[in-house]
Amino acid sequence: MNVVRDGKNVAVNQIYHQGQGLDAFQDCTTLVGDHLYTGLREGFPVCLAWKTGEKAWGPQRMEGRGKMAILAADGCLYFRHSDGRMTLAQATPEKYVERGTFVIPDHVRTIGATSPVIAGRRLYLRDDNRLLCYDIRAEALQQPAAKPRAISLDVITAAGKDGTVALSNANRESQPPRGVFVPTPHDVVKQMLDLASVKKSDVVYDLGSGDGRIVIAAAKEFGCKAIGYEIDAELVALSREQTKTDKVDNLVTIERADVMTVDLAPADVVTLYLLPQQNEKLAPRLRKMKPGSRIVTHQFGVSGLTLEKTVIVESKESGEKHTVFLYVVPTP
Repeated sequence: MNVVRDGKNVAVNQIYHQGQGLDAFQDCTTLVGDHLYTGLREGFPVCLAWKTGEKAWGPQRMEGRGKMAILAADGCLYFRHSDGRMTLAQATPEKYVERGTFVIPDHVRTIGATSPVIAGRRLYLRDDNRLLCYDIRAEALQQPAAKPRAISLDVITAAGKDGTVALSNANRESQPPRGVFVPTPHDVVKQMLDLASVKKSDVVYDLGSGDGRIVIAAAKEFGCKAIGYEIDAELVALSREQTKTDKVDNLVTIERADVMTVDLAPADVVTLYLLPQQNEKLAPRLRKMKPGSRIVTHQFGVSGLTLEKTVIVESKESGEKHTVFLYVVPTP
C-alpha cells in the first residue's frame, strides 16, 4: 500500500496483494535489502521481494516448530522457534542456505517466540525467566570452548506500603510462569461465550483479561455482569477505557489483581487463556466453584475437571485453528 496526500485528504492505494498465510500473532518479519524474510503460521520462513510481493523462496521446512521470531544481522538470519530451536541461515534471496542449528538447553515451553537480540557481538536469548548469552564472534571458534557460567539474580517485587522484599530463587521457582498478552480472536471469544451458554443472570470472570475483550463481549451480547482480572497496569487502563467507549462500564469491572488470588465463589462462568502451568495452579480452586459453574479455556485444558465438550474453531481473524474446552463443575 502507499499513502498519498491530496490537500486535506489522504488516499491509500493498493500496490499488490499476496495471500501468504502469514502469522498474525507473532512478530516475525525483517527487511534485508529489497527482500522481506517472514514466517507462515506453521513456523516456516519465506523470502519475498517487498516491492512486488513475488516469492523468492519458501515456505522452507525446518527442524524448528511452532511460532517463529527472526533477527537479521551481518548478512545472516537468526530464527528462534517456540520449541526452543535456534537456526542460523544466510540472508540471501537466491535460496535457503542453513548454516547451523541448536536447541536451547532445558527449554521452557512457550506459546510464542521471543525475539533474539545481538549486542556487542553476543547473541542474547530469553527463555522464560532465564537470559542466555552466546559468543558469536568469528574468533570465538578459534578459542577453547569456555564452560558456561550461570548467574542467578533475585527478583524484587512490591511488598505493600512497607517497601520491597527480595524473593529467593526457591520462592521464585514455586511461582507459576507469567503469561504474555496474546489476544483471543473475536470469533473465538464468541464461541467461548456461546459454549458456556452465558445468560443475563450470570456473572462472568475472565482471568488474565488483557484488553478486556471477553468481558466486554459478554456484557454487550448477553447483558450480564462481567469482571476482568489483569495484573498489567497498562492493559487495565486500556480495558477500562474500552468499557466506556463500548458503553458497558455499568456492567463490566476491570480489577488489577493476580489471578491466583481471585475469589472465584461469586462467578457462574470463568474464562481462561493462560499457560498450562497457570491452569494447573488454578485447577484446585476451579474444582471448588459452585455446582453448575462453567469454565471455558482457550487452547489449553485443565486436568481434574469434568470436560463437557471440545470445539475446534477455524478463526477467520487469525487464519488458524483454535481449541476451546468447556468444563462444568459437577453436583456433589
